[in-house]
Amino acid sequence: MMLVELARRLADPARPGKSSLNQTRITFVSFDAEEPGLRGSRAYLKQRQDQLQSMPTFMLNIDSIYNDKHLQFLVSDLNGSIQLSNDLAEQYQGLAASAGISSKLTRMVFGGGATDAAELTRAGVQATTMLAMSTALVRVGLVYHIAKDTVDAIAPEAVRACLEVACRLVEKLDQVV
Repeated sequence: MMLVELARRLADPARPGKSSLNQTRITFVSFDAEEPGLRGSRAYLKQRQDQLQSMPTFMLNIDSIYNDKHLQFLVSDLNGSIQLSNDLAEQYQGLAASAGISSKLTRMVFGGGATDAAELTRAGVQATTMLAMSTALVRVGLVYHIAKDTVDAIAPEAVRACLEVACRLVEKLDQVV
């Protein structure tokens, strides 16, 4: 739903079906089969890797959005074995700060798994993951991947914070090109 809302915010009200962006093309992708080995993002890349490498391409992966107090940008992924774009993570952290949103940079701990940003990084795309969930090894109130992992476990403030960062990112990219 966050992608739908972001697309709505970027729509040009004067031109139905068109974006308000001037120089930037955004592709909204919801990958499937992340948990069984990032198979969805790998399949996507098989079909589009040449296209993604033919132009400057950046990925803001959004994953595990629960609590705005734990907004973070990953600088490593796949159990800490893949280095994500530190530059992008720092830029996104700066965009969050410019909106008054506290965040930090973090590494994926061994045993923490992976996000789809790992697969795109392997393909040469600059990527990071924005998440809003504690990454401590021992967590009180963890709901991720258990029966309590329901919509009511998502703080609306976390969704608002992530949307704000994503909107600021798109605006910045559209001005840079």
